[in-house]
Amino acid sequence: MDSKYVVTGSEDTNIRVWKSNASESLKPLLPREKESLAYANKLKKKFKHNTEIKRILRHRHLPKNLLKRQKTRQAKKESRHRKDENMRANNRVEDRPFVPQRRADMDAR
Repeated sequence: MDSKYVVTGSEDTNIRVWKSNASESLKPLLPREKESLAYANKLKKKFKHNTEIKRILRHRHLPKNLLKRQKTRQAKKESRHRKDENMRANNRVEDRPFVPQRRADMDAR
């Protein structure tokens, strides 16, 4: 009723509960924290026409552990690609034929 959560369901009987504001904390807030958040929201609303404020509000940050995992996955992918290119460049064609991989196979690694 307070629109803090969104409930979704699917045909395979999965029910998921999502926070409507992902950055919002689940713990009870202290009065000082509530006032600070209310003040920040009021400033955002007051200056929402400003182009810099619009840009900041559009920007979304990933949680640190997800960002690290994404960077690690990208580094592994680049390393694998570089290794394959070096193998193809320095070996005979019979030893390492070029076999293009499907995108799903690359993501699964």
